[in-house]
Amino acid sequence: MEEKIYNTEGKLSRFISYFYVASIGEDQPGQTKFLVPNLEMILILNFGPPLDVCFGGDCKWSHQILNFGIIGPLRKQLNYRMPPGSSFIAANFTLDGFYKIYKVSLDHIKGQEILDPDVISKSDKCAELVKKLVACSHMDQKIELLKSHFIQLMKQTKVSSKFIRSCTQEDTVIIFDAAKIASSKMNTSERNAQLLYKKHLGYSSREKFTHVRFKELIKHLIKIKTSQINWIEIAADFGYYDQSHMIRDFKKFLDITPQYFLSEIDTFCLTQDFISLPKIKKK
Repeated sequence: MEEKIYNTEGKLSRFISYFYVASIGEDQPGQTKFLVPNLEMILILNFGPPLDVCFGGDCKWSHQILNFGIIGPLRKQLNYRMPPGSSFIAANFTLDGFYKIYKVSLDHIKGQEILDPDVISKSDKCAELVKKLVACSHMDQKIELLKSHFIQLMKQTKVSSKFIRSCTQEDTVIIFDAAKIASSKMNTSERNAQLLYKKHLGYSSREKFTHVRFKELIKHLIKIKTSQINWIEIAADFGYYDQSHMIRDFKKFLDITPQYFLSEIDTFCLTQDFISLPKIKKK
């Protein structure tokens, strides 16, 4: 399996944080991968056989991505099967990048389904884009075409991100009451700030905090990669009330226990952080 990340730059980085590319040769065995959730919005562009997709631990492979699809806000573990000959690009949106490009409120999207970007945008732009991408012989050409596509979409958007910037300045993104802090900066009511936060991002600032904390925990476990772990100490280090509180998050996001995660740690992957996160602050 081959993987590569193409980072974005300039104004495009305000909308798309990076492009993730993965492929498997025709003569190589297929793979099943598990992506730890962090409320991401992701556009998948598929150039190989259909990708089987499901969410959480009770996986019945109830979804397929044929040519393209949008996933998110990702609240549960994403499971996907890559058969031989697979090849896809995943465009990872920034915090409010999806809202700014597609101008669609996210507060009613549950995140455990595959969305059609052309249905959302009431156009056939993504279908046309995939045809052009398929015609490109090299992945670098595909990425450059993708960048040009999103830059054109950027020019058509007039959605202000001032509110979201006020929510994500410094370390407010990982504070329970980020929307409350933003409301004082923007001179608006706390309720209005909370509604705006959920409209732009699809979740509350408190929900974001729990996902960021859990992702930082998983990142740490992958880094140290050992079975000799003091779970009580780990729980305290990452701001959990106790070990049972931490275990509930494993069940909530991955539908597994911490011990099972360690036994299958090589099959799990994380997205890159689209913002720089300081040390998790304990509540």
